[in-house]
Amino acid sequence: MLDADRHALSASVYHQALGIKERELANLTDYLTNIGTQSAFMFGFGVGMFSVEIPEDTPKYLTYLYYAFATTCLGAEMYCLSNSTLCTILAPTIALNGPRGSVHA
Repeated sequence: MLDADRHALSASVYHQALGIKERELANLTDYLTNIGTQSAFMFGFGVGMFSVEIPEDTPKYLTYLYYAFATTCLGAEMYCLSNSTLCTILAPTIALNGPRGSVHA
C-alpha cells in the first residue's frame, strides 16, 4: 500500500511539473511565432529595397554597398524567419513525443 501511495504521489508531482513545462513551452512558442511574424514583415520591407531607383550620379561603390547591405538584410531576415518557423513547428512535437523528461529543455 505504501509503495502504491509513493507511485501515486510521484505521478501527481510529475503531472503538475509537466503542466508548468507545458505553459513554458506555450510561452516560448508564442514568442517564436511573434519573432517570425516580425521577421516576415521586415522581409517585405527588405524586398522593397530592391525596387528603389538609385540616382544615376551615385558613385558605383555606394550602389554596390547599398545592394550588399540590402542582400545581407534579406539573408538575416530569412535566417530568422526559417529558424523561428522550424522551432515553432518542431520543438513542441519533439518535446511532447519524446521519452519521459524530454520536455525539460
